[in-house]
Amino acid sequence: MNNHHQKIRDLLKGSDGLTTKQLQYRLEVDHRTLCKSLKSMPDSYIDRWSGPHRGQWAAVWCVVEVPEDCPKPDEKDIQAPLLQTQRADRARQDDLGDGKGKGAADNVGVDPRPSIGGQALSYIRKSLWRKRRAADTPMDAVDKKQ
Repeated sequence: MNNHHQKIRDLLKGSDGLTTKQLQYRLEVDHRTLCKSLKSMPDSYIDRWSGPHRGQWAAVWCVVEVPEDCPKPDEKDIQAPLLQTQRADRARQDDLGDGKGKGAADNVGVDPRPSIGGQALSYIRKSLWRKRRAADTPMDAVDKKQ
């Protein structure tokens, strides 16, 4: 971490935002160094623009005040929403494979009818079986005749 980061952070937290000129005056740091530091700080951002001063707009920089982590709840009997418990029960039943009714999402995108390719294959098998039965020849011999 750059040694200027904490100084910049402290100045910006104690104000409503400062321009780079104001920060440069208070910290007595080179302008390029200050701009590089501001751009590399993950918690600094341009809040607004002030000006125009002699035709130039100046960025007003601020820092985000990061809140503390949310504390973990101590209560063990926190009620989960009903929808989540129902989903968990359904998932548990599916994992057990108890054979009870499937959920609506189990057959999404699946056509219950046999495909045309499957029907054609079934028809070919049946016709070959009939030819083989009629001729009492092995399956390979039927294929060679055609």
